Amino acid sequence: DKIRAEFISDSLCEKTLNELQNYRTSHKDSLAKVFNALCNINRKMGKQNIVTYRIKRFESIIGKLYRFPKMDFSRMWDIGGCRYIVNNNEEVYKLKELIEKSDILEIRAKNDHIETPKPDGYKSLHLYIYLKSDPNKVIELQIRNKEDHNWATLVEITDLLFDAKLKEYGKDKELLRFHFLLSKRFDLTTEEKKEIAKTIKKYKYFEKLSNVF
Repeated sequence: DKIRAEFISDSLCEKTLNELQNYRTSHKDSLAKVFNALCNINRKMGKQNIVTYRIKRFESIIGKLYRFPKMDFSRMWDIGGCRYIVNNNEEVYKLKELIEKSDILEIRAKNDHIETPKPDGYKSLHLYIYLKSDPNKVIELQIRNKEDHNWATLVEITDLLFDAKLKEYGKDKELLRFHFLLSKRFDLTTEEKKEIAKTIKKYKYFEKLSNVF
């Protein structure tokens, strides 16, 4: 509540930021242990998959509290987060089964955005997991295949290039639609392909990408 009130008045004080930092860093030990457990599971899969982890940024935490006025920290399960990128969806669910059999990890909840993609086209399996030795710190695990990861990365690049705020608010509706169509991949009509081409031309999309990267 303090963060929301101070954010709205644009005056986040040092004491509040310090309290937020302490809460963020309180997830570090659990996050590191979850990450190590996932690396061990990765060896069992016999794959060179990508496994990463991060603590949620200040701006992301504050923005989420503002967007969801009734959310409190006890229900914000993505302060500490891991990401696991595999080759295909079959491996996504194989990894889930291995986590379910783990002696170290426990799954508290899941959101399957592969089976039911988000309206913007986002696809990923989200598992909310914790250490059996520390059930109070829940860590979000996002598991997705390489193609869905590339799509999600492109959304972030578009946000960077065009200030589209697609992840938070979907501010630019045309670019939101553009990425939704890209998420369909091979399931596009001729008209939808023309729509993609029109958006690329209008925004000089490839020219922007080339200039930055």
